[in-house]
Amino acid sequence: MFVTYPFVVRTVQPVLMEIEQSQEEAAWTLGASPWHTFREIILPAIRPAVLTGALLSFARALGEFGSIVIVAGNIPRSTLTAPVYIFGQIESQNQRGASAMSLVLLALSFVLMMFVDWMQERQGGSHGAG
Repeated sequence: MFVTYPFVVRTVQPVLMEIEQSQEEAAWTLGASPWHTFREIILPAIRPAVLTGALLSFARALGEFGSIVIVAGNIPRSTLTAPVYIFGQIESQNQRGASAMSLVLLALSFVLMMFVDWMQERQGGSHGAG
């Protein structure tokens, strides 16, 4: 979480800074609760940025290796992730298995990044990590 959370923050922060405070103030003046104001005004504005940040975080987490091996103990069939599997295949001299899983990860990451680009273009290109 400490490694990937900044992806969400960096995509949501500029969007939050662009929201006009007058919209929130108008909602409060009309008697809306803080929760209702968040749900009806702020959340629709930040939803694409939150989704983009979450996808970037997920794409980064796909390749996580160090914390799984060190913290989770690399327990077979319990803490096995794709990068740990690839590492095991390389240690077992199974380059084909390692290459196949690497290609799956590469394709999944590529699809996720294309989806993030599409989301950013859809929201006007002015928000996001770039």
